[in-house]
Amino acid sequence: MKLIKDISIEQYDDSEFCLNYLNTHKIIGDEDVSYDGIFHIHWRSTLNEKIIFQIKSILATQYVTKIYLWIENQMVTMLSPTYILLMQFNKFLEIKVFNKTIFNQIKGDFKNKERIWQYYTGIQNDHRYRTDILRHVILSIYGGMYTDCDTFLLRDVRDIHLKNWSATWGLVNVSNCAEFCILKEEKDSDIYEQMFLTQPTNTYCFAIGNDFKHSAFNIKHEKINLTVLPDTFFDPVWINHDKNLPFLTVNNFDKFFEKTIKEITMDNFFKGCFAYHWHNRWSAPELKDSYAGRLNQDLDRIIEEKYNIKPYKIFNN
Repeated sequence: MKLIKDISIEQYDDSEFCLNYLNTHKIIGDEDVSYDGIFHIHWRSTLNEKIIFQIKSILATQYVTKIYLWIENQMVTMLSPTYILLMQFNKFLEIKVFNKTIFNQIKGDFKNKERIWQYYTGIQNDHRYRTDILRHVILSIYGGMYTDCDTFLLRDVRDIHLKNWSATWGLVNVSNCAEFCILKEEKDSDIYEQMFLTQPTNTYCFAIGNDFKHSAFNIKHEKINLTVLPDTFFDPVWINHDKNLPFLTVNNFDKFFEKTIKEITMDNFFKGCFAYHWHNRWSAPELKDSYAGRLNQDLDRIIEEKYNIKPYKIFNN
């Protein structure tokens, strides 16, 4: 794993520097890469309006050919009250069930693949780690970009000229971990196998961190062909949680779904950042005059102009 060339390791944790960097650099990286417009998200229970919100952020900000919504139970998704909201974007959206048939499409050593599948099926209750495995496998098969459902896209990722990349883990030293709430990998990438081979006897080899199970991975593993970008590029609040810093649009995760009188748009919400990770505030009410609600209204305008689709209203409280 490697860092971006023109940002020092000390500057990775300097959010103000990174925000200024984003606003003065149109292009990030220097690799020859093409984007195919494929995006992946993963959900494992009934749908809610925040999933629609995230999908709209992809459509509004990105070049899109296909959004794959990966699920584990087809009926749970289809019987969800918000399924009709999902289907308004069926021109771009395809629901796919992750199972052994999908898994078997990855390339690599058969024994390694079988061990990874055993790890996936053997940890039924650890859904977060199951997602750690899923995201690398589907990217190896289909290519494209994976985002967690609580990662709201703000800027066209085609500005990142890197073949394989992710964010850093924001609560530990940058030299320790990468974080996969947002992840780009080339089709037929063997990153999943490279990660497995670092600790093949460890059920949690896809989450090599400190004493917690999350999507972190040790950056010192040089064989992993992945560039790790500063966390601020995608998650500007995490490392600055509850700090009253003047350059922050919001300074804690709860505020994103709280009422504001500010005129918030896609152009001024953490300008320059590629995404905003709002960290699992699934139970927060979706207020139309919150930061999220105001951004949602702007998304509706952009999508109607871009695709001639008038989105169904969400966040009506």
